[in-house]
Amino acid sequence: YWFSGWNTAANGTGTAYADGAIYSFAANVTLYAQWNPVTAITVAGITANNKIYDGDAVATFNASGYSFVGVAGGDIVTLVTTGATASFDNENVGVGKPVTVSGLGLGGRDAHKYTLTQPTLSANITARNLTVTATASNKVYDGTVAATATLATNALAGDTVAASYVSAEFASKDVGLARTVTVNGITIALSKGRIFEET
Repeated sequence: YWFSGWNTAANGTGTAYADGAIYSFAANVTLYAQWNPVTAITVAGITANNKIYDGDAVATFNASGYSFVGVAGGDIVTLVTTGATASFDNENVGVGKPVTVSGLGLGGRDAHKYTLTQPTLSANITARNLTVTATASNKVYDGTVAATATLATNALAGDTVAASYVSAEFASKDVGLARTVTVNGITIALSKGRIFEET
């Protein structure tokens, strides 16, 4: 509840007197405090930002175009975003994923009259580009083009990405420096769903 002033009738139907104003009375007057219920309002125009998979569920949002639904005309209420946070339902790739916002507050002259319902938004988490690099090993001439290679990826810390290949071949079986090696049949296995795009 919020205090709206004084009235000569308990139910507010008498003469109203504003809080903080100065009045003169010729006789004693009984005044009753007037309390109004706080109104629940919602906020529109806030959008959650899409992001590329980064291994966590942290989300961001843009509130520059916000507007309130339920604020009475003439009341001054502003949105306070300091300290507010947002998070996806999980860190995995998906379209239209729920984003929960918390910590939004109200400011302005009439903020005490209202309580804000925190919004639920949605945004996308898209797959991250995954690069597989191959490093070939030197060998002593053995008359074949067979080669061995070590694979590495730029997967994020904490994500298990196993890369393997079918075969690796030198361009020629002859002795030489910096011979080209072709790695064939590279495949990757992920520890979770589709979170990377191969490059």
